[in-house]
This record gives sequence, structure tokens and C-alpha cells, in this order.
Amino acid sequence: MEIKLLPCPFCKSTDLAVDDIDYRFNEDIPEEFGDRIYYAVVCFNCNARGSEKESEILSKLTWNRGSGNG
Repeated sequence: MEIKLLPCPFCKSTDLAVDDIDYRFNEDIPEEFGDRIYYAVVCFNCNARGSEKESEILSKLTWNRGSGNG
């Protein structure tokens, strides 16, 4: 299932991507978070960043809800 990202709610840009955040090798992160990879939508125009989620799909759905149109 492909989920189309809605424009950035701050700058209306469509220059967006899903970023993966890998905490597995960061010693400063508590163990309960340190063994996972999280995903967040990022706007390359204004650097807005969505919430970190455990899957790409959840990060996209959360972004779209925050955009006010999803």
C-alpha cells in the first residue's frame, strides 16, 4: 500500500522524504529504544520533521494527520 505524503503543513512544500533513524549504535539512548530503527517524515524545504514511528507507514500516516488533510 503506497501512501502519498501531503504537503508540509508549515511551508506547503512537497519536497519530502521518510528518514530512518538508527539508534542501535548510540550509547546515549536507553536500552529499550536502542535496539530499533525509527522513521520520520522530513521536509527538505523548511526542515520540519514528523514524529518518530516504528514503521514508514505509521510515520506517513502521522504526517498526513498533522498536515490537516489526512
